Amino acid sequence: MKSEEQSLKKEKIASLIQDEILTGRFLAGEYLLPERELADRFDVSRPVVHEALLILQSKGLITMRPRHGCVVNDLSSSISMRLLTELYRNKQISEPEKIEAGLVEFRQLILTHIIKKLINRISKLSVKERFHFFLPLKNKIHFSQPENIEISAIEDFEFYRTLIDLSDSPIFLLSLETAKEIYKYQFKQFLCENISYADRIPEYKQLFFNALIEADEENSIKVMIKLTQPETYRDAELDKRMRGKSTYHDASVGVQCSMFRTVCSHKEVAVGFNTLRYDASVGVLNPPHE
Repeated sequence: MKSEEQSLKKEKIASLIQDEILTGRFLAGEYLLPERELADRFDVSRPVVHEALLILQSKGLITMRPRHGCVVNDLSSSISMRLLTELYRNKQISEPEKIEAGLVEFRQLILTHIIKKLINRISKLSVKERFHFFLPLKNKIHFSQPENIEISAIEDFEFYRTLIDLSDSPIFLLSLETAKEIYKYQFKQFLCENISYADRIPEYKQLFFNALIEADEENSIKVMIKLTQPETYRDAELDKRMRGKSTYHDASVGVQCSMFRTVCSHKEVAVGFNTLRYDASVGVLNPPHE
């Protein structure tokens, strides 16, 4: 009976530590807490923790290094990549509606995975350090303009591979700290459920990155959140928050901000890409010209 209880304990501890690894509490290359600290944290004996770590090592999640500790293996991206590759292969034989359903499901999986990582990381980088990370990133991300808007397996594959690669960059994750508010209220539904194939290429990709690589990404995100509400383009409180932000003060020509604009028609939701101009002289957001 005692042996069975010990077995259940080690499985539970292994599961808890695994969740922390997969949600970014510990990133690839980092060391887990020492066994003694883990035992105190989970209120179990060290032998139970040791057995739990052996389970994780057998799964390939960590490597136990005598006298050094347990290092997290770089597996989060490969796990996601296997799921994506399987989906990509299935597209060759699936019906279009099944393809779409599969991609929506995968969007939800990978974006949730990324944001969970994000929420579990606390940035020690300055805004300047974050911004300088994004400068080269801007040049690395390319958005293709396909001749048609048919389902493009290769394009989806490349896009999500980029997302997966970025999701394992600690600096990238730290830079996205402000996105957690989107995740709570808008992000999951907005990006994962309401993307129509008619509008997702290339606007969906361009918006996702543009809203995060702006020098003042926090306000870019606030603009995006606000403009998911179709009833208005102007809001006094939003204007007040944005006024005084140096990013928006240069500007006889105004600053363009990425945004989503939702257009609701009965049960169908289309997502489009547009730009807003912020007029610093009067402190208002001007709606885009149709």
